[in-house]
Formats: sequence, structure tokens, C-alpha cells
Amino acid sequence: MAAALGGKDVTAVMFEGNFASVAKACTGELGPDGYGFVQVSPPNEHIQGSTWWTVYQPVSYRIGSKSGDRAAFRSMVDTCHTAGVKVAADSVINHMADASGTGTAGASFHVDATTRWGQNICLNDTWRG
Repeated sequence: MAAALGGKDVTAVMFEGNFASVAKACTGELGPDGYGFVQVSPPNEHIQGSTWWTVYQPVSYRIGSKSGDRAAFRSMVDTCHTAGVKVAADSVINHMADASGTGTAGASFHVDATTRWGQNICLNDTWRG
């Protein structure tokens, strides 16, 4: 028989929410209602665009997405922690966008085939001697 949920076992998934709205939810609803966690979209810089999947096309590991900049992310994390809610940020570490342009935090990026920067990189690919 599965154990009953205890306090702070529930996660609110707030993908696509901007960091200020998530912080407000932590103090207004999530913390007072006993949520233990809030999960947010990847906070790192990604390609421009309004569709949900653009956050999964990173161009750098710099924090600066359509959800907000580094200061807004830090403020959201601090606010949620003060409200008793831990933050789980989704992340993309296995690839970079296969495109060129300007990212959401202002960085210029360009696919360079010689560095495999814009191509998928599988962590299972290893050198074997």
C-alpha cells in the first residue's frame, strides 16, 4: 500500500510562467496552501520566439529567458524559499539550438559545425581506447 502524502510533498508545475508571477504564486497560494515545490521552465538563454518549445532550444547557459533575467530568477527563488517552497528548474544540458541569431539574453550565436556547438551531443558518446 502506498504511503499517504505528507506535508510539502506536492509540486506545482508552472512552466511558461514568468519569474515574477511564480514568486507571487509562492507567497499568495503555494506556500500558504502547503506546496513543497514549484517547477519552472529552463531559465537559461534560448532562441527568440513565443511558442513553448523555444525554451528547449538553448543558446547559452546564461540565465536570461523569456521568463525573466538573472535578477528576476534570483528574486523568485529567494521569495519562494521564504514562503517555504523549493524551486525545481527544468534544464537542457545535452544540446544547443541548431540555429543562428540573437538569444533572449542578448547573446549572438552561430552554428559552427567544426565545434559541434549547435548539434545534439549525446552524453553516451565516449572515447574508448
